[in-house]
Amino acid sequence: NRIEYHPSDRTASSKHSDWDLYPSADLLYTINPDQGHLFMLSYKRSVDEIPYSAISPYRKYESEHSYLRGNPDLIAPKQSMVMAGLELFDKVSISGIYMYGRNPIYHSTRVDTENPLLTYMMPKNGHHETLLGINLETRLQPASWWKLKANAMYSLYGSETEDFKVSNQSKYYFS
Repeated sequence: NRIEYHPSDRTASSKHSDWDLYPSADLLYTINPDQGHLFMLSYKRSVDEIPYSAISPYRKYESEHSYLRGNPDLIAPKQSMVMAGLELFDKVSISGIYMYGRNPIYHSTRVDTENPLLTYMMPKNGHHETLLGINLETRLQPASWWKLKANAMYSLYGSETEDFKVSNQSKYYFS
């Protein structure tokens, strides 16, 4: 991953080169094929792309009082993710996920120092973000013509940047 920026006025340029390995591994083990029991484990490390609009420092006016600008000093976000799952009797699935990300991109709103009547929004790198989740799913067939799937999910999210810190932000749903 390489990002390089050279402004047209020949002022300070920006260059980020990142060489790293991004492995992934998957394991699927059938515990008992006759009863439909299996176990799954997965690991993945990845890097996100940064769109040109996020690194371009040119202003894009949204109104007479606000504009968007890019940040040529952004670093590409990286994530590591572990997932595990267990299926029982071909009917019940339990799965969990843990994700840790470095340098997540968020948008920060600031007051323009040259003109205090203007505000601008600029993408910045945060310190880290985490996600922990669990999912339970069951498949039922009350009648030969009727199939149901019930699902419950719960997750915890956290993030830290220079502007804010979020921890244990929970979310759940049932369907």
